[in-house]
Amino acid sequence: MKVKLSAWWFSLGMIGIILGGWFLMRPAAQANWINVTTPTIFVHGWGSSAKAEHYMTQGAVQAGVTKTVVQAQVDRHGQVTFNHPIPKGARNPIVEVNLADNKLMAFQRQQDGGVSAYHRGGWYILQVVRALERQHHYAWINFVGHSMGNLEIINYLNDNATDHSLPRVRHLVAIAGHYNGLAMQNAAVKRATVDAAGKPDWMAPSYQAYCHCDKNLIRKPAC
Repeated sequence: MKVKLSAWWFSLGMIGIILGGWFLMRPAAQANWINVTTPTIFVHGWGSSAKAEHYMTQGAVQAGVTKTVVQAQVDRHGQVTFNHPIPKGARNPIVEVNLADNKLMAFQRQQDGGVSAYHRGGWYILQVVRALERQHHYAWINFVGHSMGNLEIINYLNDNATDHSLPRVRHLVAIAGHYNGLAMQNAAVKRATVDAAGKPDWMAPSYQAYCHCDKNLIRKPAC
């Protein structure tokens, strides 16, 4: 995959500036913020890192939404290390995921349309959630994903739908999620059209797997 990283950085920077500015320009909205202990987990995109999440997370800090931002370093074996623990009772804590295997390359080489790679990414997210649970028991969590991070999140949801010991997902924000593939990689994606129900006439192998998502976890895609 050839990606112009500068373009990704620019787009993420603009998103962060917009969100941060929106928060800072609306101090009166603070009264409407929900102050809960539910953590929000940010998952970066392909070839990226937790640095790409700083614009948004620091915007939340500067706006007074939270005082707690931690980084979860995830190595290629799924071992999770936090730079510091989340204090008990922390208000609206944020977790920045930083994947050592940020391209999932070993699994991309399996030539199955990214299915194995994204399942592996979902497994990394599972390890982060379990590591959080070892700190405090959370009934709910939120996710914010960018690009490939969205595919890792949806595979986490799909692969663990029957594990009721895990916290439920209250909110999911998906930024630039290429669920049905990337046009830069596959001409079929570029030619694909969708019907009135949103069903594409061409489906990537990974997209077909999402057709079996548990409807109680997320809204199923049009299949």
